[in-house]
Amino acid sequence: NFSMAQLDVIKILQFLTFELNNTTYAINVFNIQEVLEYEEPLAIPCSSPLLKGIVRSRDTNIPILNLKRKFEIAESIPNKLTRIIVVEIFDYNSNEKKLYGLIADKVIEVIEIDESKLEKVPRAKTFSGAEFISSIISDDKKYTLVLDVDKIFSTEEISNINKVSKKTRTRKTTWFQIF
Repeated sequence: NFSMAQLDVIKILQFLTFELNNTTYAINVFNIQEVLEYEEPLAIPCSSPLLKGIVRSRDTNIPILNLKRKFEIAESIPNKLTRIIVVEIFDYNSNEKKLYGLIADKVIEVIEIDESKLEKVPRAKTFSGAEFISSIISDDKKYTLVLDVDKIFSTEEISNINKVSKKTRTRKTTWFQIF
């Protein structure tokens, strides 16, 4: 049995876990709007190499960002397990959260974890490029890297992606426009 004082200390967080090249990552569910089945994004010429293209969901164009390219890991061909995780990322230029899609090789599950079980990321002078990993979840068998979605892409990268995706509009065609 827990006393009231002990219950106040326990903070349970929920994370969506997913894989990229057999490495498990997690994002806090509060940053996620939805998970979509993979569809090939509409490629946008002359865009940032991090922008895979755009997809349309709920009458909104969502820029699809390439995490594998950002993390400098080998890219793979999408398959039936591939998903698009639609997340809210803070855009410091407009001072608001915007929707972006992240491609995952597969979504695993939503996990609940006590905040005290999140481990700090080791920092060293030679360790760079992973400022967006906020913590690590470990158990006997594996590690899960917890991502801070607001730090994955720099302000400049988000600004460049927004410039390109703003110029692109998906036109809806209704049956009476065809005839």
